[in-house]
Amino acid sequence: MAIANRPPLAFLVLLLTAAVPSSVGRAAPAKPTPSTSELRSQISAVAANTKLPQGAIESLGYQLDVADRIEHTFAPQSEAWRARAARMIETAKQGRDPFVEARAQILMRGYVSPISRARQGYAISLPKDYDPTRAYPLMITLHGGSANGNLFLGVVLGNNMNWKEYDAHLWDEFSPRVASNFIMVAPDGFGQVLWRFMGEQDVLDVIADVEKHYRVDEDRVVLLGLSNGGVGAYSLGMRHASLFSAVLAIAGAPSWMQYVGGAIDPLQTEQLRPLSAMSLAENAINTDFRYFHGHVDPGPMHPAFVEEFGKQIATLGVPYKEKWFDAGHDLLNLVLRNGRLFGELEKVVRNRHPKEVRVVTGDYRANRQHWVTVTGIERFPALARVRAVDTDARVHVETSNTTSLTLDLDDAPLTATDHGSHGSHGSHVARVPRVAIEIDGQVVYDGARAALASPVSLTRSAGHWQLGAPAIASGKLQKKLGLSGPLTDAYYDAMLHVYGTAIPEQTDALRKAAQAGAHGWPLWLWRVDQEVLADTELTDEQLHTHHVVLYGTPGSNRVLSRIEKQLPIHVEADAVVVGPERYTGKEVGTRFIYPNPLAPERYVIVQAAVTTAGVAAGNQLPDFIPDYVVYDQRATRTRSRLVFDSNHPPLALGVFDQQWRLDPTHTQSAMRAAAANAKLPQQHGPALPAPRLASHIPDGNDPESAKTDHYRSHLPVPVAPALPPLPTKFSTDATSVTGKAAREIARRVQTFTNYRATIAGAAWTLDDTAVWSVRDDAACLRELDSLGVHVKAYSGALPTPVAVPLRIVGDVDGVTFVMMHAGAGGVVSCELAARLAVVAQVVKAHGVHTVYVLSAYRDHPYPSFHTLGLALDLARFDTDAAQLIVKTDFIIDHEHETCDGPAPATEKARTLRAIACDLAATHHFSSVLTPNYNVGHRDHFHLDVRPDDPRLFLR
Repeated sequence: MAIANRPPLAFLVLLLTAAVPSSVGRAAPAKPTPSTSELRSQISAVAANTKLPQGAIESLGYQLDVADRIEHTFAPQSEAWRARAARMIETAKQGRDPFVEARAQILMRGYVSPISRARQGYAISLPKDYDPTRAYPLMITLHGGSANGNLFLGVVLGNNMNWKEYDAHLWDEFSPRVASNFIMVAPDGFGQVLWRFMGEQDVLDVIADVEKHYRVDEDRVVLLGLSNGGVGAYSLGMRHASLFSAVLAIAGAPSWMQYVGGAIDPLQTEQLRPLSAMSLAENAINTDFRYFHGHVDPGPMHPAFVEEFGKQIATLGVPYKEKWFDAGHDLLNLVLRNGRLFGELEKVVRNRHPKEVRVVTGDYRANRQHWVTVTGIERFPALARVRAVDTDARVHVETSNTTSLTLDLDDAPLTATDHGSHGSHGSHVARVPRVAIEIDGQVVYDGARAALASPVSLTRSAGHWQLGAPAIASGKLQKKLGLSGPLTDAYYDAMLHVYGTAIPEQTDALRKAAQAGAHGWPLWLWRVDQEVLADTELTDEQLHTHHVVLYGTPGSNRVLSRIEKQLPIHVEADAVVVGPERYTGKEVGTRFIYPNPLAPERYVIVQAAVTTAGVAAGNQLPDFIPDYVVYDQRATRTRSRLVFDSNHPPLALGVFDQQWRLDPTHTQSAMRAAAANAKLPQQHGPALPAPRLASHIPDGNDPESAKTDHYRSHLPVPVAPALPPLPTKFSTDATSVTGKAAREIARRVQTFTNYRATIAGAAWTLDDTAVWSVRDDAACLRELDSLGVHVKAYSGALPTPVAVPLRIVGDVDGVTFVMMHAGAGGVVSCELAARLAVVAQVVKAHGVHTVYVLSAYRDHPYPSFHTLGLALDLARFDTDAAQLIVKTDFIIDHEHETCDGPAPATEKARTLRAIACDLAATHHFSSVLTPNYNVGHRDHFHLDVRPDDPRLFLR
């Protein structure tokens, strides 16, 4: 099968979109709503002329931030948000806080976060009888991957809908349909960062903002999350268990090691443990912890993950409640029971003075549970553990990997101050004149309680514990709260991105690298906008208020040149130098975190390389990395999703020791460079049928075959050409593995339901020249070689037939294809791999250098060409100037043809549409589905190829 350009044809294709009514009808204003600029001027006047709290002023501004942001993609909702802001401003002009008066409504508040210059928002709903003079329970709800805070709180409060419809209703106005005595809150969490790093900080900041503006009962705070939010509930609920009276994790993954999947380098595994409930479950010994999952959840939050967690937590002596449903992923209403669960959770009260406390932590941001705080971790990033039990005024403490801690005896149940006190909700703290403290079998104190301060500090030195905080020599570096690493520790606070200007011909490239980094390094991050400065613009004041990221090559960044002799890692003209090691290679570079020599209470992060291309390539590093990494082009050619994979290893990973020195035990991770690609064997996988995999393969996108998620359109449903008959001739021998696969594929295709025949306005084309058959291994692999498509054989067992299963390694004609899911999710059939040359040719014409593949092979949930390795879902296209994200940048228009309708309103949308239309015009793909096909395709373009079938479909 030779791949060549064919002249583009005219396709009659419709873009389908649902008419999006607001969930709550609003009367049209009597007069036109003022413009955004007029309303912002009115907010400034309110701030100057009233005594409303600053939080109310910021929240009024946030209404307009949203209206402006969604103006092109959700025009009716944008106008509704502007109108709502106008109504609120009228209330505020009278000196009344509209966010306190709005009982039994769902509103969005805004607050200023140090993490981003863009205001952050969260949804909130007050009880209908909210009285500012008394305290109310608080429920924090964490949304999943298809939602935001606004929509998710609407769904939690009874506006039930199929989760595949979420995208169309993200910014509707909702009203509660079930009653609750909770102050209900749903953070946005910086998008889909899965509630880690800045997402975690957003939750903590939202709790603080709510407690600042409303009366909250701090002993009745519930954390609940679904799907991605379930990951967050597991992680945050265990990291900060003592903040919550109850934690409910719904359809989530209890461990980041599970979520990442596959074999993980041991040093990188240590970066995942401090955020994983699987490692931290002991922290919940005093929390009402519940988790829920469906037996037939298709993933990526697989039931096997939760089964494994259940076996582990059952051995820890930690109380928990689990509930399984004979259902899939969307369990929210099954768990909440139309709000009936709220009344039960209201009665759950946090125990402020538990007799036993356990702390498991790998960092200082989640180092306290109740009355015990870990203040010294012996070895990063290994977990520190403390178990403290108060029995008859004798505190027994056991530790591991811990050098210092504090005990807040005022909160321990039997060791209060001598005059006695009462805890919240009437819990009594007894008068105890004497107290004894025993730690790791050593009695460090036995005497009068009054003689001990609270909290009591304990330090281990030379194997012995003693009273008192650890001594830190003046001017000596020490890992501590806010200054402990790893690289991700800086994400919780304000950062400045500073590019070098000392070498003028490099300035533009370094500025672009800094601008890319200023939008945040983690995947799936939304609305992070950090300041970018030239090295000549950075002030001394900013050094002391921000962590600073320095981008440069040797001699190009003046700030880096000023401090480089005080740093442990250096970049020279041809190498990165780490202690005695010199690392060389194409585009070799480093990113590392270190206390800033110019402001030692703040971090400096260095992203430097021998070339400007290497500096920019540092933005391609994965999310979880320790204190430092040394990389080259091999490691950054494709973006590893969360951790480095074995095909793209770094040159070195490492952790600095407790005094920020190079640690010989961590100067190199266990990961080694991947071996050169072996010659493909002649047989690929076992004879059919193959045994079923132990667990499903994560796909991350919705099924294409859902019958109820089609957009409404006034355009007709075209007549679909008839399905071709089962072929009688094949290009492969019936006895070979590939021949058996080809025949099984042909048989299965005959059974597929033709959902495309139900789509309004779709375009069908017949082209006999596009028909092809599954070839034998050698013929297909020869073509891949001639096209420059580099592959590696996949030898794992697959439960569905794939003819010549392969993985793509390296670029295709200069375009990088990033597989966003591990495991077999990166597998394609050889015949589909050949079409990657066509994809590369099309996207290069639009300036794209990287394509993110959301899904390739998967064995579920419906029969489709994904299950045969003959389909790709493309979620994102990166150019030098922008990221083109299908979910957020493609504009749906269901009343016009995809390729012949009016030009979309934004440049990104126009480029995305052009890419889809150009792919269809090649006639090398049997189907090209855009978000106009149905709701299930809102976040990707779907391409598939069908052997022995002349039909082409575009929608």
